[in-house]
Amino acid sequence: MENDEIEELAVNIIEQEILKYRDLKSGIPKGDKGISWDGHITVFDGKGRTKNNFEYNINVQVKGRIVKKIKKGNTKFSIEKSDLINYQKQKNGTLLLVVDIIDNLNYQIYYANLLPVDLKQLLENNNSKAKKPKISILLKPIKESSVSSLQNICRNFALNSKRQMGIPIKDLSELKNIETIEFKVISEKGKLFDYILNNDVYTYAILKDQLKTMVALPKGDFMMVQEKIERNVKIKDKLYYSSYTLTRQKEHETITMGKGIIFNLDIRKINFNFKGTLQDRITDMEFFVDLIKNRSVTINGATLDLPKYKNDENEEKRLIEEYNKKINDLKILRDKFLELNIDFKEDIDKLDKQSRNNLFLFKKIFCDKIVPTNLNIQQGRISFIKIGNCNIAILAQKNENEELKIYNYFSELKDIINIVIVKKGERPSCKNRTSPYFVMSSEDILKFSNFNAEIVFNSLNVIQNFESQSEYINAFMLELLKAYDKDNKRKDILDLSEKINTLLIQNKTSITNQLNKFQIIRRKRDLTQEEKNILIDLRANLEKDDDFNTNQCGIAILLENNNDYKFYYNAMDKDTQKEFDTYPIINLMNTKKEEL
Repeated sequence: MENDEIEELAVNIIEQEILKYRDLKSGIPKGDKGISWDGHITVFDGKGRTKNNFEYNINVQVKGRIVKKIKKGNTKFSIEKSDLINYQKQKNGTLLLVVDIIDNLNYQIYYANLLPVDLKQLLENNNSKAKKPKISILLKPIKESSVSSLQNICRNFALNSKRQMGIPIKDLSELKNIETIEFKVISEKGKLFDYILNNDVYTYAILKDQLKTMVALPKGDFMMVQEKIERNVKIKDKLYYSSYTLTRQKEHETITMGKGIIFNLDIRKINFNFKGTLQDRITDMEFFVDLIKNRSVTINGATLDLPKYKNDENEEKRLIEEYNKKINDLKILRDKFLELNIDFKEDIDKLDKQSRNNLFLFKKIFCDKIVPTNLNIQQGRISFIKIGNCNIAILAQKNENEELKIYNYFSELKDIINIVIVKKGERPSCKNRTSPYFVMSSEDILKFSNFNAEIVFNSLNVIQNFESQSEYINAFMLELLKAYDKDNKRKDILDLSEKINTLLIQNKTSITNQLNKFQIIRRKRDLTQEEKNILIDLRANLEKDDDFNTNQCGIAILLENNNDYKFYYNAMDKDTQKEFDTYPIINLMNTKKEEL
């Protein structure tokens, strides 16, 4: 068969394929070929082949090959480099259709999208050193009544041709300020995954500029597609997970539940790999045990019966006993963290060796009540057990039997340690007792994972002479505010500062205590007009003592009066300014100080 006859037969086959779809119309003339194109395929919007429903014209090149056997799956085709250069100049791409022909009834149509992204990659890979006149490209099969139908291929080609026309094509590493990465696919309902896995998909970066600039990214193969599905996973009536991840690959489908439970849908086999946080492991292990017992799971309302996990019934019983013990041990450990006011969410698998050792030490001390004899720790001082990002403050002390005991630093320590505050030359007594927590800075407060606001507040009960220690109490309260300003999710810290300030006001209604009250309120909400009026009255009646300018600055900040703030701040000497800059009230300013 001559080349012209082969090409004409290939065009006839393509036209027959086009006639199957109401959204497509052939514009491929026979025997009248252009320089690098054979014609076009018109795409309509699905409402009929009329002018009003026109959507796009796709440039097409058709090639035919006589073969003895149709190859399954993908194949390759060598195309003139000059044709690719011409396609690139056109800027809207070309759809290459290749027909492998045994005879009139036995053939296979393949396609290759040659959009701007594809052409850039192909021509860059075939650099000038190679000097090859032809370039080998990958072809994918077109299959009728599937996601790879000619209609789907053409509709998605038109979509991406319009998107890529005139926009830059860059590698992800070249881009900054990316807002999102997206792709769009046109497919039948429920066939999105299949299309993505079997056909070309193009991704685009949207930048964070005013124009929301779109950039086309180099194309890669989608070997796997994942989707998080918000549906319940139960065993009988017990809910274990409120979502699962469906993973689709060309070979099989899997469902992932929890952190390490993978259910292969094709062979109905579940693999378990217990990992993640303490709670992740507890949930997954309980699911594992329940599954062995019940041999069924309900996913998205559908109950799947499963084979026995082990053929030996005694082996199953042994596994259940073994994992029930592990679950119990993990729960004791989890609950001990909660008892210490710690929501321990560290991923155990990601802990380094030292943190893993410290987790074992924590369990030994607080769960097993065993203090290792070789523990190197200084008595009477705060020490730490560091587990990942978790810092647990502890206190070591010997009891009356000279046995070393380890205490949670944020626990009832009044019977364990006595801290007193006395002036130089005075004899300490129980009247001088104070809270052991006043020594903490804002950094310490945030660093201690087991910080307990209730324990700290209750520790004030040991103070008998509140007025004599008000200066220390107020200083600690200011450290609490500094800590809150560094992490404003810590409402427990702000609430503690408010409770301490209330005690201070009950003891003495000073200007300082009142201003602190309002700066705590300002961190919770805007001041009411009534509260602002109180501050205005305080401002008008301030005594012109050493703290006059300091108090006026504080009131100005609370009233958001930047002019007053500037005036009174500049009236301070340098040392007073330096001290004022350390106060947490400065964090409430609505204008940066350097702008004043």
